Amino acid sequence: MILILLSGMREKRVNYINIVVIGIDINVLTNPISRCSEDVVKDFEKIPYKKLFFSVVDYSYNYVAYLPSFKDEGCCPEATKPSINKIGKYIVEEDGFDLDKFICSN
Repeated sequence: MILILLSGMREKRVNYINIVVIGIDINVLTNPISRCSEDVVKDFEKIPYKKLFFSVVDYSYNYVAYLPSFKDEGCCPEATKPSINKIGKYIVEEDGFDLDKFICSN
């Protein structure tokens, strides 16, 4: 999961009404990189904004999107990065998830 900290003028420009928080199950603080624990996934629920968490584990939380195509890798890649083999599509679309639709929905 990546945490972006905003300060100064950028913080003032953030529209907290329309914010979407996206997390992934990769734990970059370990060597080698590993998948985060279910406790981290549960803690994500405490975020008071619209949220989405990508995981290679099929958790039953309503904010988790299961990405089975990366299960063999042990954790999700950067889920919003355009896929090299599908120009114009997001990696998550390979698993049937429409990121644009999610972000634009209420």
